Amino acid sequence: RAELPLDTLPRSARYTGRITRLASEVLRRHRLSADPTPGESADQVLAKARALESYLANNPEEFVYSLSRPRKRTDAEDPTEEFLFEPVTPDGKKAGWCQHFASALALLLRSQRIPARIVIGFRGADWNPSWKTHEIRAYHAHAWVEAFIGPRGLDGRISRGRWTAFDPTPTSAVSTLPARQPSWWKMV
Repeated sequence: RAELPLDTLPRSARYTGRITRLASEVLRRHRLSADPTPGESADQVLAKARALESYLANNPEEFVYSLSRPRKRTDAEDPTEEFLFEPVTPDGKKAGWCQHFASALALLLRSQRIPARIVIGFRGADWNPSWKTHEIRAYHAHAWVEAFIGPRGLDGRISRGRWTAFDPTPTSAVSTLPARQPSWWKMV
């Protein structure tokens, strides 16, 4: 099976057009071009990426971080589209965890022909003074996005630039991490 280029939306997202319309609306609010424009500078591409990141990370009226998110619709709708467009909380907000936010940003960026990929790893660690090491635990697991930021060529594609990290997860999510558990030898 041929892989999609990293600046292309999956067919189902192209078919509905909702993600592209949402990205365009967000960019227009920031007075940025809502279309991938040939000849855009790297700074213009970066500004678009930051605006889309901020829409997800700094929008508590619309998005909240939650480790439990029931699927409202189990039909053919893409889970990321459902996250972006279907409120699930009693107060009408869209909720999800870091993978939802990262997937949403990757698709919003791709709708603007900005190459994007999801990265899964760990954020943070607990310091263990006894062993003088950092302990990485399951609750440090995290997902974020890397986007290829550079100038657009005359064909509208970004072919030279650098991968830049973006974290669309709301900063309030950090406070939801469980408190550090005492080490097993301290409990003994």
